[in-house]
Amino acid sequence: GMQFPLMFPFTIEDTAGAVGRPGFLHVDGTAPTWPVLRVHGPCANPTITHVATGRKLTVQGSLAAGEWVDIDTRPGWRSVLRNNGGGMGLSPQSRIDEFRLYPGMNEIHWTATDPTLTCTLAVTWWPAFKAL
Repeated sequence: GMQFPLMFPFTIEDTAGAVGRPGFLHVDGTAPTWPVLRVHGPCANPTITHVATGRKLTVQGSLAAGEWVDIDTRPGWRSVLRNNGGGMGLSPQSRIDEFRLYPGMNEIHWTATDPTLTCTLAVTWWPAFKAL
């Protein structure tokens, strides 16, 4: 439940009790794959964590309502771009080249400061297969 008085801004926690923030993804294929992560605002400093590996990506900055940022981890495409075409920075600890999804179940947690509790995260990936 909520406790009053409410204190703004709300911080979305990366715990099982967080509203819709932890997620489980089933990845087909036989090899790791690189996701594209899209965060829709309004929020500030979103952090996305792959639970099994502990790898984190933290975007530095804020997104207003209606704005989004794509974090593309695919080799040859690696970028962090806003919907207006501009870039956003990642924290120095973020390793975009090491953030992958693995075959089977993957658990993703994410946190962000969100005064409206309306920001979202979308994860897109393509199955990868080992060749002989």
